[in-house]
Amino acid sequence: MRKRRGEFFFRLFSGKRVQLMAEQQVNEWPFEEPEDRPVFVSRGIFEDGTPIVTVLHDSDGDWVFLDDGDNSDPERMMVVALNQVISADASVLKVADLPYSHGAERTAPGDEWQRFEMEDEEAEEDLDHLHKDLDEAELAAKVAQYGWYVMLVPKDDEGPGFAYSIGFHKNFDHPEIIIFGLDLKVMWAMINEIGEQVKTGKHYETEKIYFGLIEKYGCVFEPVAERHYAEYFGYANWFYKGTDFPALQCVWPDKAGLYPWHEDFNPEWRSAQPLLGTGDETE
Repeated sequence: MRKRRGEFFFRLFSGKRVQLMAEQQVNEWPFEEPEDRPVFVSRGIFEDGTPIVTVLHDSDGDWVFLDDGDNSDPERMMVVALNQVISADASVLKVADLPYSHGAERTAPGDEWQRFEMEDEEAEEDLDHLHKDLDEAELAAKVAQYGWYVMLVPKDDEGPGFAYSIGFHKNFDHPEIIIFGLDLKVMWAMINEIGEQVKTGKHYETEKIYFGLIEKYGCVFEPVAERHYAEYFGYANWFYKGTDFPALQCVWPDKAGLYPWHEDFNPEWRSAQPLLGTGDETE
């Protein structure tokens, strides 16, 4: 069972689905990222109207918007679209030009944003406010309460980072999902979106291309061979008390729209996405 550099789990926002388009539009969009780019925010900003006091643009280009609450609690975080944040607080437009690994903070609404450069360690650990050590009993309780969890394993010398779901099969009679090689936040958001669709009754099938999970490109789903479960589905094996559950790998293409089984697939990306199917595989 792989627990490379610790195996993390994230609560999925399984209540009212967050729509990816805001009601209000900005006339001249100042961000480099598209309006529907998923970003992380403190839940209180949308549920309680708390003001944004810290903005982070991390080393991976992801945006994080925080209030002044205890953001070490993963249950206080949620994913929304970037333009939803602008609709909630247009003052963040003033820091739309923040470079990577930079942030801005203020004491209260109306104050000037004070910019700062994030230290390397701080930039690398910008997910710390979203994770905590796994407790198996708590995992079981949360899956029962919210429907699913996403497990995240960062990349290391052994291989690429990956994410997988726990709870889709038990609660929705749908195969669990695993994704490799993308930014952890992106994979977290993708499985969140898949979960929201599965919860409504959608069933992801093989030999089909699904758009809308990652920008501009379609993903396909392939069955995972059971021989890979021990290495990649550690806590799912515990949750199901064995390997008696189906799983699908969500496979993403390169910029040319080719998948890893295509001969001309980008060779620099091949190792980022090992194929776990029952046929020919890229290990």
